[in-house]
Amino acid sequence: MPEKEGSQEPPKIATEFDDMAEFNAEINDVGYARYNYKELLEREANITEMIEGAADTALFNSGAAAMHSAIEAEGLKEGDVVFCAEAVYDTTKSDIKQLEKLGIKVVFFDSTDMPGLQELIEKERPRLIIAESIANSKKMEVTDLEKLGSITQETNEHYQRDFSPEKVLANLLSNKGKLKEITPETQNLILNLIEEYRQGQNPLVFRKAIRQIEQETGLGREDTMRELSRIIKRIIGDSREILSLIIDNTLPSPQLLNPLVTLRDHDVKKVIVESGTKHYQEGANEITLGLAYSDDPEKIQAIKSRRIELGTYLQPTDERRIPETIYKTMPEIMKNHARNALELAHALSEIPGFEVSHPNLPENKQSEVVNILAPEGAVTLFYVTLPEKITGEEFMQKIKDAAGEKIGLGSSFGHIKTWLSNYALDSRTVRIAAGSESEKDFQEVLNIFQKVAETLK
Repeated sequence: MPEKEGSQEPPKIATEFDDMAEFNAEINDVGYARYNYKELLEREANITEMIEGAADTALFNSGAAAMHSAIEAEGLKEGDVVFCAEAVYDTTKSDIKQLEKLGIKVVFFDSTDMPGLQELIEKERPRLIIAESIANSKKMEVTDLEKLGSITQETNEHYQRDFSPEKVLANLLSNKGKLKEITPETQNLILNLIEEYRQGQNPLVFRKAIRQIEQETGLGREDTMRELSRIIKRIIGDSREILSLIIDNTLPSPQLLNPLVTLRDHDVKKVIVESGTKHYQEGANEITLGLAYSDDPEKIQAIKSRRIELGTYLQPTDERRIPETIYKTMPEIMKNHARNALELAHALSEIPGFEVSHPNLPENKQSEVVNILAPEGAVTLFYVTLPEKITGEEFMQKIKDAAGEKIGLGSSFGHIKTWLSNYALDSRTVRIAAGSESEKDFQEVLNIFQKVAETLK
């Protein structure tokens, strides 16, 4: 990958200056690289412009870092509930499970079952839902983003109407004898102190509230503390203020399926996360890269603040390796990937004994939704389960022997040529990551697969 035009030296994290004017100009502009640097800001602005509906974008040193930073920026608290789709990247699932150590409940759900999700929401009242638009798994589970948006908006309306901290407190006090004497001022104090307590877990913050409740109700110290403890537990456990979404959109990228566009008519807070390692390097895969984008600039600003604290920003040496032409080339490259993947998936699905999993094919339970949003192909890869007479490893070797350098073996995707992988899959399943070959060149690839498949009949 060529360096940026005009650059002669590797970028530096720290720069030495000859005079104070230059020093002050640099510090006032971007400061320390961990906080921002000019090239990063420019790159983020350009990517934001490329993504329809995006107000801002944050770049990271990996997709996992982008996801972790986005979760951290949600400001989750003890007592919150997080829903995570079963069909997500294993690293994401492991990261989310760590939230349980902070007193946050984690619930896993089937992202293809929206009625089931709605029932689960009514029962658990989550603060955050994390799902993949299309899962990179054998079943290629698809989340119906339109329905998810509707459910989330309705849930937030329900929260605001019935489960705000103010509403929960008012209901608690309405039928509780002397507690009805607690003034609005003291109620606001209790709510503010609960927020302070949830941040620092220091029960001594409630001393002023205890004194005021005693004065207003005439209760003794022991009764006051018992009642206040019950109030705190109920508000922490029962109140809900907002339900937000984090959608991992790595497989389609916004070029094939853009959640910001799909959810545009829904009043929901959302952040879209991707691993840019695959699709933002014109097939090079030279660096790990992650990004988060949203139509809400405050969401991304909060994520960028956490990025500073976590040190998950994209290093200058890696930023330089993103192609300068990506903003112009990515739409066409992704179109080629998707076209090739769908054409090959169709061809293999017609061969007896081959079970093909691709979100646009009718075998996928959400194919109708996918074909409305991305009729020319929603993904760049798919999965094939082979006839019993051959293993995935044997099939991959046969393809490689027949194709030579035209097809690669490897666990990544988004390359110029088609790659095969059986990493972490059962013995008869292969993942086929279609390359971005031209229609003419891909016809050779298609012929190779069909010839090898014919030998297995």
